[in-house]
Amino acid sequence: MFETNIASGISETYVKLKTLLLKNGCIIIAEEVPDQISVLQGSVWGVSPKAAKKNITFRLSAIENQTRVIANSAWTLSYKLLTLIGSSLAAVLMLLCGWIFISLRDYVSTAKMNYWSWLANTNGFVDSQKAHLFINLTEIMVVFLAITLIMEIMVVAIALLRKDSFAKESLGKFT
Repeated sequence: MFETNIASGISETYVKLKTLLLKNGCIIIAEEVPDQISVLQGSVWGVSPKAAKKNITFRLSAIENQTRVIANSAWTLSYKLLTLIGSSLAAVLMLLCGWIFISLRDYVSTAKMNYWSWLANTNGFVDSQKAHLFINLTEIMVVFLAITLIMEIMVVAIALLRKDSFAKESLGKFT
C-alpha cells in the first residue's frame, strides 16, 4: 500500500491519473468516478516488480484543497499460479534428476541393479560410457534447476517487497 497527497482537486487528479495509467498500458477494470479506479498492469511473464502482472486500486479522497491517493497492489491469480506451477515443476524435475544421478552413480560403483540402472545397460551389461553420460547430464540438470529455483525465490521476494513500485512511480509524477 502506498499513500500520497496531491495538490489538486479530486476530479482533476482522477482525470490525470486515468490518463497516465492508460498511457502506461494499464487496462481499466473498474471505475467509481472520481473516488476509485482499478487497473490491470504488467504481464504474467514479467520478472521485475514493475512488470509483474497485478491489480492496482487507486482510492481518491478530497482533503481540503488536496487529494489523498491510496494505492493498493496485488498480484493477479494468473501470475501467482504461473509462478507456483513453474517453480513446482522445476523442483520436481530437479528431484527426479537428482534421483537418477544418485541411482546411476551407485549402479556404476556397485554394479547392483536399481530402478534407473536400465539407462546405463547395453545388452544386459553396464555401459560405463552411457552411464557417465547420464550421470553428467543429470548432475548438470540438478545444478541448473537449483540455480533457477534460487533465482526464482529471489525474484519473488523482490517482487513482493516492491509490488507497489509501479503505483509509487505513477503517483510520483504528480508531486
